Amino acid sequence: MWTAPELRTPPGEWLIQWWPIYTLWIATLCFWRQLPIAIRWICIAIPIFLIGIEAITFDDDRYNTMEKIWGCIYGAGLVTFFGFVAAQRAIACRALTGLIIFCGVVSLFGWCHRLWTPRDSGIWNLQGDGWLLADNQKREIIELLQQTQGETYLAGICQFNYTEAPAATLFTGNRSYIASFFGESRFGHQTLADMRTALNNDFYAGKMADPLGFLNANNIGGVIIWPGDQIPDAVIASLKTTLAPTYQYVDVRQNGWYNAGVFLRMPLPVVSR
Repeated sequence: MWTAPELRTPPGEWLIQWWPIYTLWIATLCFWRQLPIAIRWICIAIPIFLIGIEAITFDDDRYNTMEKIWGCIYGAGLVTFFGFVAAQRAIACRALTGLIIFCGVVSLFGWCHRLWTPRDSGIWNLQGDGWLLADNQKREIIELLQQTQGETYLAGICQFNYTEAPAATLFTGNRSYIASFFGESRFGHQTLADMRTALNNDFYAGKMADPLGFLNANNIGGVIIWPGDQIPDAVIASLKTTLAPTYQYVDVRQNGWYNAGVFLRMPLPVVSR
């Protein structure tokens, strides 16, 4: 389908992201008569692909269209054009080659620096959970989940795709009752995914008639109250009453805007690590 105008990449952002490719492409075109036929084809294909990816969205999924295809185009352009330009003796080509190598070294230094940076120091750390540990509420939720292992949790309100809270169960060796329904429905489990999503979200909305029975029936070890879900105070108060004494609520809201914490099933199992 054609990409809606509001979903296209802003021109300024596109220029910043793609400058190594289009500058190398322009430099390569200056040597058109010397180019092997394969590189000529790539010189023609790259701009067609770039225009096409801005104009067309596959399967009505803009995110995956860009995520999958941008990397392929970028890699093909960089490998093809950089090698050719770097082999030229022209001063402009050598200057451009030096600039791209310099940017690559700076980027490599940044990545390596982050690799050895303490995990809880910022979201740019290379550890996969660095972006969670940088947030006080999310870090405390992870610390609570580390008290269990192999337990199944309700991991926040289930959304279409890329829900945050299931990452906390993943990094602590636990499981989610339902994470995001898109992946499961896409690979042949739509009925189950839709059913679990509806039950999960009814629970968080306070619409379930017997929330404790639901948790017991599905052997749920705990319920995550994720700050990004903005669960209302009234729902938290109702769950505290309904789930006690089987589940104990540990509040880690602190001074945050929204509720955050975990309902943990008591007593906690012994975890050996």
